[in-house]
Amino acid sequence: MNNLRFLYIILIYVGTLIFPIQLSGVKKYKVFVQQPDLVKPPVIKWVTVNDYKKINIAWEKQVNDNIDYYKVYRSLENSESNWELAGSVDYHSDSYLNDLNSYASIQSYKYRISAVDKCGNETYSKTIFRTIYLHLKETIDGRHTIEWNPYEGMNVTIYLIYNGSTSKNLSLIDSVGATRTSYDINISQDITNYRVEARGFVLDTLSNQTNKMNIVNSTSDYVYSFSNITTYNYDSILNHFDNENLQIYPNILKTESEIKFPFDPNQHYQLYIFDMLGNIVYKQSVLSGEFIIKNKNFKDGMYFLQIVGKKRIQKKLIVVG
Repeated sequence: MNNLRFLYIILIYVGTLIFPIQLSGVKKYKVFVQQPDLVKPPVIKWVTVNDYKKINIAWEKQVNDNIDYYKVYRSLENSESNWELAGSVDYHSDSYLNDLNSYASIQSYKYRISAVDKCGNETYSKTIFRTIYLHLKETIDGRHTIEWNPYEGMNVTIYLIYNGSTSKNLSLIDSVGATRTSYDINISQDITNYRVEARGFVLDTLSNQTNKMNIVNSTSDYVYSFSNITTYNYDSILNHFDNENLQIYPNILKTESEIKFPFDPNQHYQLYIFDMLGNIVYKQSVLSGEFIIKNKNFKDGMYFLQIVGKKRIQKKLIVVG
């Protein structure tokens, strides 16, 4: 070993190469640091409701071999702190996720994503997106409107209004400005389905990046997003109670909880409990504004509780466990 003039050792550690060099009997080293490509904050292109009441999320793909996969996070419409994982997508797959655990006909959701590098570090998107939740409403003077929450995550320039006799043959009937969140409608037996589309420009962009999505909903930075489809029927003309008016105590349903809400004796009410997939797991008739609900062997987790009347509805998140 000592008779060797040069001893070459290649040490690879966190992208660093070290080469020993024999100079005048003293070993000196040159260090070459190879930094991986910087991972930029990922950019969501759009979130939209598909025809199956689920939400699709698409984002731009960075050209960066240091990215291992993307993570998509979902939050309820009124929360920005309780994020849960909606799904993960490999870097080499399409930059697209169908959130099967969303239920867009009940409420809107907020989304953000992160890019995870090969060391496990996460870089989060800067902009939070929120889907459009659309519902029908009857005003005090007897008129009918469709109402929706503003789409968030892009600069909306216009909302387009669609209607039709079924959900499969909707036609564009009008457009309103970006500040509008309601539209007057004329109820008829022939036209019962409504939908809203937001169009605008994304707030963030990835310059000099290649978008490798096979499923694309945009040209350049001009994108669009659809709401759920709402249908006129017996229970679809809704006036939402203030959230404080529906009380659940305790709101961790272990054995039983007490429900209180503004009760109108001239209306018939039904109580529904939905799981996070939108499946009805329990329902019962409601005969008063104060009653007890019991745990019917529900699995631990989060559920949506809805009280529906002929012209009123209230929903609230309830925790079981």
